[in-house]
Amino acid sequence: MEQLKREIAERARKVGLASSVAGLGGQGGDEEMDEAALNRLLIPQEPPAVEWWDSQLLANGSYDDIDRGNMRVEENSTTAPITHYIQHPVPIKPPMEELRQGPATKKLYLTKKETKKLRRLRRLELNAEKREKIRMGLIEAEPPKLKLQNMVKVMGTDAIQGPSKVEAMTRSQIEQRKAAHLNANNERKLTKEQRTEKIVTKAQQDLEKNGVFVNIYKIGNLSNPRHKFKLVKNAQQLYLTGVVLINSHFCLVVVEGGIKGIRAYKKLLMHRIDWSESLPDLLSTANNNGDDENGDSNDAESSVQHKENSCMLVWEGQVASPSFRSFKSRVCPTENDAKSWLARANLVSYWETAKHTQKTL
Repeated sequence: MEQLKREIAERARKVGLASSVAGLGGQGGDEEMDEAALNRLLIPQEPPAVEWWDSQLLANGSYDDIDRGNMRVEENSTTAPITHYIQHPVPIKPPMEELRQGPATKKLYLTKKETKKLRRLRRLELNAEKREKIRMGLIEAEPPKLKLQNMVKVMGTDAIQGPSKVEAMTRSQIEQRKAAHLNANNERKLTKEQRTEKIVTKAQQDLEKNGVFVNIYKIGNLSNPRHKFKLVKNAQQLYLTGVVLINSHFCLVVVEGGIKGIRAYKKLLMHRIDWSESLPDLLSTANNNGDDENGDSNDAESSVQHKENSCMLVWEGQVASPSFRSFKSRVCPTENDAKSWLARANLVSYWETAKHTQKTL
């Protein structure tokens, strides 16, 4: 007990409570406290006669008012201590809840063989259930499914007595089943507007889920109109936005959109399009108008340019928001025209990056 008192006195001195403790009966902070003062510290205080939360309900401030029925209750008053309102605390999501649940499980994709097996098992269960209902008399049995292979077995003597009639009936049932199948397919088939809406919805979901991705391509020239048409048309079909800037030095392609559309567009530019493809001979001969010497020289120059033509991926990455509303092509005779057009979206750095990017062998 004495040791406990000394520890309390030492702690009181450290936290600056020695003077207050000494005031209870000791001589000072550095002197020994008397036993009475320490006992006052060790013995807990008695609870109050009336708790503060009950004082507003007691008329005389004593718990005896409960037995006497002398309670202060105000029903129709805004100053009443008890009202019909309930305070609902703001729910706070526990920080460890996500860790307890564990990482999100990825969707499991089945192989084609596994999908067929599941479908076969599911159909077997449905057929078994259907046969059981027929056996119990809950539903009527379906008529036999006539085919040319089983019409003799199914019809029996009728097929022997009137084979032509049975064959015609069988072919009629086959045509009816085929027509019903085609009608069911046509009912499930989406209309043109529904297909378009489905593609647009998927593109928007891709943007919301994965964000906006940007690819920048540098092309030598786009003198072949087929190449230009493929660039614009495929971007519009994939619901991508961006621009094609055509300049005499090089052509810049900026495309942005969802990750799926960007991947398909990248595959188109880097693998599917043959950039060395020259213009058709028919167009070149029509433009020459019978000038053989100039025509031969122009054909030779254009063929050399097309053989050296290529497409290069300058940069790919992700941005916070799209900078374009649609995909268009612009002819910029000078470099300043291209920069001024990109300056509207604050993308002049794209042109500078493509300009200083060289093709690596």
